[in-house]
Amino acid sequence: MTAEEKIEAFKKEIEAFSISNDEELEKYRLRFIGRKNVLGDLFGEMRNVAPENRKSFGIALNELKTLAEDKFKGSVG
Repeated sequence: MTAEEKIEAFKKEIEAFSISNDEELEKYRLRFIGRKNVLGDLFGEMRNVAPENRKSFGIALNELKTLAEDKFKGSVG
């Protein structure tokens, strides 16, 4: 699976993730927001992306991070 495919897969996973209680919120936080999360792994893959593709990859990755953070913030409280 390419890095771009991983971004798309995680985007779908974030959108489909159901947060209806504190336990699910914590699972979501650990997977997407926590210190060692799947998005961090993708940021680490940046060095493997061809130089001409890094800008678009970085933009897509930042959008994914924002999506994850916004969903988390919308679920807290």
